[in-house]
Amino acid sequence: MVEYIAGEMKVLPSSHPWQASTNFSLTYSPTAESAKSQCWRYKEAYEVLEGAQGSITEEAAMEVLSSVSQSGTRWSMVYNLTTREVRVAMGRKYDQVLEFSLD
Repeated sequence: MVEYIAGEMKVLPSSHPWQASTNFSLTYSPTAESAKSQCWRYKEAYEVLEGAQGSITEEAAMEVLSSVSQSGTRWSMVYNLTTREVRVAMGRKYDQVLEFSLD
C-alpha cells in the first residue's frame, strides 16, 4: 500500500497476501493490532480478510466495503492483482459496481 504523508510517499508492504485500507493512515500504526484499535472500519475489514486468510471473492470484498462505508464514502474499490481486474462502487451504489480490466 502507498500513503502520502506531508507530501512524502510511504510504501507499506504487507506481510500477508492481502491488504485492507480505509481512510485511515497506517503509517503511524506499527502493528495491525494498533491500527485495529484506532479505526473500527479497518478492524472489521482486516478481520474478515484475516479470517478467510485473504481468500474471498470480489463480491464478498465489495460486501465488506459496503458494511464499513460511511455517509461520506465517495468510492469503494476491490483490486484483484492476479486477474488485473478492478471493481468500483461510486457513491455507495453497491448494486451498480463497475468492472475494469487492466490489460
